[in-house]
Amino acid sequence: MTSTHPDHLEVEDTYEVPDSAQVPAWTGVEAVAAVHGPTEHHLEATYFDTHDLALVRAGVTLRRRAGGDDAGWHLKLPTRRGRHEAHEPLGRAVGAVPKPYRTAVRLLTRGQALTPVATVRTSRRDYELVAEDGSVLARLSDDRVRAELPADERFEAETRTWREWELEVVTGDTELLRRAAVVLADAGAHPAAWQSKLARALGDRYHAGAVPQRPRPRPKGPARDVLGPRLAALVEDLRRCDPLVRRGAPDAVHRMRVAVRRLRSALATFRPLLDREVSEPLREELRWLGRRLGEARDAEVLRDRLGTGLARVAPAPTGPVRQIVEDRLGARADAALTRAQDGLLEDRYFALMDALQSLAMAPPWSGKAEARVRKVLRRRVRHDWKRLVDRVARLQAPDEPRAGVQQRDRALHEVRKAAKRVRYAAEPLVEVYGKPAEQFVTGLRRVQSVLGEHHDIQVVRAELLGLDELAAAAGSTFALGALYAREGHRADRLEQRFARRWHRASRGRRRSWLV
Repeated sequence: MTSTHPDHLEVEDTYEVPDSAQVPAWTGVEAVAAVHGPTEHHLEATYFDTHDLALVRAGVTLRRRAGGDDAGWHLKLPTRRGRHEAHEPLGRAVGAVPKPYRTAVRLLTRGQALTPVATVRTSRRDYELVAEDGSVLARLSDDRVRAELPADERFEAETRTWREWELEVVTGDTELLRRAAVVLADAGAHPAAWQSKLARALGDRYHAGAVPQRPRPRPKGPARDVLGPRLAALVEDLRRCDPLVRRGAPDAVHRMRVAVRRLRSALATFRPLLDREVSEPLREELRWLGRRLGEARDAEVLRDRLGTGLARVAPAPTGPVRQIVEDRLGARADAALTRAQDGLLEDRYFALMDALQSLAMAPPWSGKAEARVRKVLRRRVRHDWKRLVDRVARLQAPDEPRAGVQQRDRALHEVRKAAKRVRYAAEPLVEVYGKPAEQFVTGLRRVQSVLGEHHDIQVVRAELLGLDELAAAAGSTFALGALYAREGHRADRLEQRFARRWHRASRGRRRSWLV
């Protein structure tokens, strides 16, 4: 049986409130015309995790909840803008986690059993914040919570109670959350220190085994103090992308591909600081994973960009051509995503992730990792910067304009890759050198962004040439031709924008911290 609720993005803020707090009236809050409610619910949720709480430590919530209007199994995965939430029906088996969810968190559990770690009972009063047109902008849940934790070999059984408010965006925007924060603070609320009810319920159990905070690295400190946390953060980002890709969450493939590229770049730029017998094979395996993800990402970009582009150049129906594009690219994107997801089930992938986890926990340092940050790491950034400058110089050489269009496009793409590598190399040094390094990274990001857009256009135009024959057979080529010309003009404007951004990014004062 499939879920009756599609996956969606959950965007909400949670607040801790005293028992005596009164729910605000919301008078004078922009866009809120009325408040409906309260509607009362009684919820009972059983949370599942591994013995060592692998899910909650990764920001993942897995629960079976009865009561309310969304009873069922819920899987919540962290994203940059909120949490990707998936639903499955309750089913008959109370303690058997649905197979799709076991698959989604397979990298985190790695064969460990998923068992109940807490039961949370909530008395909820829901208030709907409504706009002038009657649409629900957001929902405020006033929750009184009772959490029961079972005993294990380390802890006795416990019961904890508290009150909290959750404000979830429904049809409004995140700006509403910012305005609401002021109103809720006046009512006595303050942002919760926990990421979920489960994290609050677990308390000491959640914090047991947590990684202690590290001291801020210093320019005179050893380079490993900067690179070690960088590697650990990149591996963790890659691990957190895994369940999102398995669920087909929006932008998940792109995010995972970027994490792969950042790791490969770090292992390349800082290779003198690591044992190459360990790091170089990992780079090659990351290349394999990046290619598996790249096919899905490229198909996704083509589908979205062509769909948007055709709508702009020909907003009225254009015969069968729009359907041809949708059918062809939609099927390709779906098939590519399936192949990427299949790759995450291979033994080769799990071996790679195990090796990366070992790298993050105990990097195989070479002797150079003990050298000072300002000596060895800045030198590596300067090395990558020189490569970027050389590629830009070749691009701007006097005879370059006479080069073929395809050759110039390839040269721009090489500049983009070089800019990306310098940016990634400099990112971990922002914590050490502050604003000057941050401005350097920002300038490179802007250069990389405009060249990334340029590269996407070349991919789109190449695809349009392949679609032209199909469109001609269907008797409709105007829209494709118009989009091809429009994308060509955009590419020219982007190249001009690149020149301006490079001029700003390459100024000497941007690199003063590297000297």
